[in-house]
Amino acid sequence: MIVGEYDYSRAANPTRTAIEANGGSEGGKHGLCFSSGAATGVVLHTLSAGDNVLLCDDVYGGTNRLFHRVFQQLGIETTLVDDGSEQTRGRVQAEHKLVWIETPTNPTLQIIDIEAVSKVAKAKGAGSRSTTRSRRLTCRTRWRWAQASCATRRRSTSAGTRTRSAGLIVNDDEHKKLKFIQLSEGSLPGIMECFLLLHLDQDAAFVSRHCAQRQCVAGYLSEHAAVER
Repeated sequence: MIVGEYDYSRAANPTRTAIEANGGSEGGKHGLCFSSGAATGVVLHTLSAGDNVLLCDDVYGGTNRLFHRVFQQLGIETTLVDDGSEQTRGRVQAEHKLVWIETPTNPTLQIIDIEAVSKVAKAKGAGSRSTTRSRRLTCRTRWRWAQASCATRRRSTSAGTRTRSAGLIVNDDEHKKLKFIQLSEGSLPGIMECFLLLHLDQDAAFVSRHCAQRQCVAGYLSEHAAVER
């Protein structure tokens, strides 16, 4: 007996649906869950040959490779911009079909103002999407200005078991298109991975400790006589 949309596991399964429902609790209307790294490629698959993307130059290595070594050969053009909210806002043009920013940037941890960049992109008619890859908890209230947010989720147990996935938080305009690509490509986490992601939620503790430790380091360095200002 088929219940609802659960006729084919690539299309949907109840465990993954439970994770994707979290998108609504994080400021978006919909969530989509992918295997690690696949969410970025799914967003790029909404573009066409000849489209131009504005990309901040301090991004995760896998993101850089996708833009420059995978999608470039399909005709997707990339314009790099120095990191920083002011520099990014100044480079946004109507020709850009996608504005991709990461904050904090990787690896230099610069902060880009998601709201400010997204407002400029929309005002200049820079395509239909302004996308951010951000840490879910520290940027939760700001990502809403972008039209899609990409985040990686990881889990570990005391026995050393680890699992990773990527997620997109989107609103109505993008959901159906991205859902179709998700179904077509099948770049999904397995059911057991979804189970672990649901039951080993460590993000709040991880980010809290992460921020506290970095604040300690920053405070120490700011008062150290050997550090130039």
